[in-house]
Amino acid sequence: MKKKLFIILISLIGVGILGYYFSEINSENNNQLDTINTVTVSPEDEAEFASDEEEEEEAAPHDILLGKFTLEELDSGTNGNWFKQNYKNALLDEQVVGKIQNNLQNKNLSMRVFMGTWCADSQKEVPALIKILEQVNFDKSNVTLEGVDEHKTFQHLSEEEIKSLDVYNVPTIIIYDAVGNELNRFVEFPQETLEKDLLKIVSGQDYKHVYDF
Repeated sequence: MKKKLFIILISLIGVGILGYYFSEINSENNNQLDTINTVTVSPEDEAEFASDEEEEEEAAPHDILLGKFTLEELDSGTNGNWFKQNYKNALLDEQVVGKIQNNLQNKNLSMRVFMGTWCADSQKEVPALIKILEQVNFDKSNVTLEGVDEHKTFQHLSEEEIKSLDVYNVPTIIIYDAVGNELNRFVEFPQETLEKDLLKIVSGQDYKHVYDF
């Protein structure tokens, strides 16, 4: 009888040890799974993800305009829909616009605006630019609108001129002085706001566009 009890006791101890061993293995595996499946997203990563979502903003329906075209041609047809809406939605800082006007006096500046009617940034910034220019009484005959296709090719320009212009993103707004020298340029989206960026350019302040590192 004692022998049987001893055997039973040894068996129970063995079962307990095995149970504890397998329990520890399962616990370790679960911890490993938790480690694998847990991803910590920093605030910087969240901001980058949000930025990527913004960059995926789709352009409104449009007609493709290539080469040089007039404001009247831009503000017509399918393009006229987004142009009118974004012109209306452009909320400008009137004080900044007033300073732009003061800095434009007697300067006789001109602009070349490279844009894509297919591009969401162009659809946003160009109507706002036109609104600013109208409010400061800028001579729109000194503004040239030029369209590119989705591959950023300039079908109306020579290879030499394309190389000298150095335009790779749209919209690109190049501001020239009275004798045709480039003062500076706005590229794709503002550092602050469109009007604040333009004020820095026309007033001769230090300004670098978003791709000028």
